[in-house]
Amino acid sequence: MEKHTTPINSIELGQAVSTYACFNLRKASRIITQHFDDILKPSGLLTTESVDSLRLNTILNSALDRYSDRATDALEYFQQASATREK
Repeated sequence: MEKHTTPINSIELGQAVSTYACFNLRKASRIITQHFDDILKPSGLLTTESVDSLRLNTILNSALDRYSDRATDALEYFQQASATREK
């Protein structure tokens, strides 16, 4: 018995992979945003607010640069640095 296979359309495959990757990136972004919203909850700030967002982004980048392989340490640094700069 002879098998008939349909050739893979590389353009459609690329679009499917890209869509899947974008979906996962958006999903991960939402999870991270929710996590930081939980951390910032006591301060009354949200990560989506523009007030101080540049300052918070700078602190977050610094935390992730210092502790790129240790998320807990990065979050602790972020909390301490943002509390220090508020004073």
